Amino acid sequence: MKATPENAALLHVRGLADRDAYSRALEIMRPTPANWQSFLRRALLLIAVVLFVAGVIFFFAFNWKDLPRLARLGLVQALFAMFIAGFFFSRGVVRGAAATGASLTVGAIFAVFGQIYQTGADSYLLFEMWAICAFFIAVFSRFSGSWLIWLIVTNLAVYFYFEQMFAFGHDLPRWLSHSAICAIAWIWFEFQHMRKLEISPHPWLADTAMLGMIAISSLGATMRVFDSGTDPDASHTIPVFLFLSAVAFTASFFYLKRLFGIAVVLGGWILFLTSAMAKNHNTSADFLALAFFLIVQTTLAILFLRYAARRLQS
Repeated sequence: MKATPENAALLHVRGLADRDAYSRALEIMRPTPANWQSFLRRALLLIAVVLFVAGVIFFFAFNWKDLPRLARLGLVQALFAMFIAGFFFSRGVVRGAAATGASLTVGAIFAVFGQIYQTGADSYLLFEMWAICAFFIAVFSRFSGSWLIWLIVTNLAVYFYFEQMFAFGHDLPRWLSHSAICAIAWIWFEFQHMRKLEISPHPWLADTAMLGMIAISSLGATMRVFDSGTDPDASHTIPVFLFLSAVAFTASFFYLKRLFGIAVVLGGWILFLTSAMAKNHNTSADFLALAFFLIVQTTLAILFLRYAARRLQS
């Protein structure tokens, strides 16, 4: 077991370490200046990779008419080959950054190919193929950045699919698809992290997937509150949000012991309840009551978070 604050808290919660041992462990694991320097090097390297790929894409966009077909495909494929070589012949954060660059470059390859040969394929097919390739890169690289790219691209594929295939209606399948993707990713990432499997991303990735699940489902429920819409099945987005928020709250409070998940669920509830309260309120007195209601919700959420923090510590 790695010496991390999460593992120390887990030992403390299970009664394997008393409060003094838990406090000493947190003091020992407090980040040092060297740790912060390492973090900055990793962050700057990842930012450099993303900016480099973005620069290549803008280069193609500006010089598209002046580049022959062979140069268009050759340059982007050479960039992909460079990232793959960097992945196989490097270690540590450089290896992860190369995997992230490869995941981004795959999308550029599909986009360039579609523009050159004008395949006529729908845009969601580009993101579907990109998501499939990004998934295999993430599985093989075991790097959190690659998993995050896969999660984003998969949701984009679903978004463009419903935008092109169903112009109106189908709100329930749309929100269900996005929420299900994030929910499955959240469960998968948590399972990997807690079971210490070979493909084990960092805990923040599971928190990000859970944040996406609650944010998307609460947004769907909120939009249903304000707009009755033409799709009668869209009303089911509200019970979907209630179910997912209950699952996330139960897991975060009783099992995972994370304040982040509790705070995300409370934020989703504040958004939904405030939206429900704001519907059909047009007068100044109504808005004053709404502001008071928002303040009360926020205060109660803060008090509960403080209670949850004390309970998790004790």
